[in-house]
Amino acid sequence: GVDFVPSAMDAMNDAVVEMRAAGEAPGAEEAELVFYPGDAKDMRELDGFDDGAFDVVFDKGCLDCFVTGDGEGDIQRYIEEVA
Repeated sequence: GVDFVPSAMDAMNDAVVEMRAAGEAPGAEEAELVFYPGDAKDMRELDGFDDGAFDVVFDKGCLDCFVTGDGEGDIQRYIEEVA
């Protein structure tokens, strides 16, 4: 996952560790669940997020957030970044 709020990503990484330790995430032991602080419109600063790094992108609200930003410019940059 990627979010521009570092504390949110720290909390998500901590939650994954806790869930694995408690056995509350069946199958999560094998899954790579990592959350990074960053800008979804420009992920070049993140290691491993080169062009073409994604086969599939699931968006749960990120695009909606850009509608309240500077409008079409944010939306266009986001779509180009994850495409």
